[in-house]
Amino acid sequence: MKQLVLYILIMWCVGASAQTFTGTVSGQKKEKLIGANLKAVDANGKMVCFAITNSGGRYTLKVNEGKKVANVVVSYIGYKTKTIPFSKMQPEMA
Repeated sequence: MKQLVLYILIMWCVGASAQTFTGTVSGQKKEKLIGANLKAVDANGKMVCFAITNSGGRYTLKVNEGKKVANVVVSYIGYKTKTIPFSKMQPEMA
């Protein structure tokens, strides 16, 4: 099975009742992955929110106020599932 190499970029905007996180998921050759699943989980592994990448490999995770994300679990058919500590995700460059 191929090892998933992710170039996940994240940018956040603070809203009144939620935080929105957006970014891009890319594969080993930096190709954008369409239909990749992202699941934000808390420290207990409970799902906080979920997203699927669009035709450009972009995603949007909306985290309700008061929820804390510990990790983002990314999966894609034919690739190994990867868990990324939320604190290690890099801000997206505009």
